[in-house]
Amino acid sequence: MKGKDVLLICKSVHHGNTLKVAQRMAEVLDAVIEDPLQVTPEEINAYSLIGFGSGIYNRKPHSVLLHLVDTIEVQKQKKAFIFSTATFPWAPALQPLRDKLTHKGFILLGEFSCKGFIDEGIIKYFFGGLNKGRPNEKDLHEASVFAKNIRDNYLTTRVVKSGSSII
Repeated sequence: MKGKDVLLICKSVHHGNTLKVAQRMAEVLDAVIEDPLQVTPEEINAYSLIGFGSGIYNRKPHSVLLHLVDTIEVQKQKKAFIFSTATFPWAPALQPLRDKLTHKGFILLGEFSCKGFIDEGIIKYFFGGLNKGRPNEKDLHEASVFAKNIRDNYLTTRVVKSGSSII
């Protein structure tokens, strides 16, 4: 795996929950982390693997991440994965992002999601927040394991010798 061949596009707004996950994944993947507002559609062509991450806002990924994907040209089998944090991780919340990425020709390698702390609106006033301390070390360890799986299965080139030929 060559260095800095992985880009993590991450929108993390309130408490940096999703950014914490991105930072842990970046350590494993030797990745660059960018906010969707800082990424140009052309820049995406320079990377072999893109991670798209966001907190979940109103049951979907942040609108700036979805808008960025809309501006990307159709890719030729580029690899991607999705990561998110949410008050209540719920797979259907990622469907709009999944649909947009597959429509743009990305091959989705997997998804990682964990709980994130929230203390906005009514939740703050009535409950003092939900998911305090999340993502926690266990969540971040699981993010590392997910990233290692991506690295080991999709980024590492394996050469196996069989007799005199290389497979």
